[in-house]
Amino acid sequence: MNVVDIVIIGIRFFCIWLATYSLLLLFSSRGVDSQIDKIFFLISFACMIVSILSWRFSKFLSLLIVPAETHDKEINIKNSDNLTTSMIIIIGLFLLSEAIPEMVVFFYLSSHSYYEDLLIKQSPSFVKGTVQLILGFIFLFNSRSINNRLK
Repeated sequence: MNVVDIVIIGIRFFCIWLATYSLLLLFSSRGVDSQIDKIFFLISFACMIVSILSWRFSKFLSLLIVPAETHDKEINIKNSDNLTTSMIIIIGLFLLSEAIPEMVVFFYLSSHSYYEDLLIKQSPSFVKGTVQLILGFIFLFNSRSINNRLK
């Protein structure tokens, strides 16, 4: 197996998780407000579409994510750098998968300002989502330099 194969497996695990998350999100709407229910449905639908497309184009996505110099390098016990780089990329994907839906809901609620109390209560989750978003992109696009710093 090479680095691209490992990242493909990680992307497909991400797709399974995202599809499960979208189904849970769909069934978590409370039926209290039709606008909120529409938002939950749209986010759930978007997550499912992203999951399907990511599964379908996982090879293409992994070639975009993995640094070009490591595409054909085989992973073995002696060469754990490539495995570590792959795992850092996968951690970045999971951080983004948590942060993006949370930020979309927060920005929708803040732009329509239906519930000002809700926005005050959601401020900690906004900070958490922002940190996850930043760390996710750092892990995703700087995996090689993070791996070098971990040595």
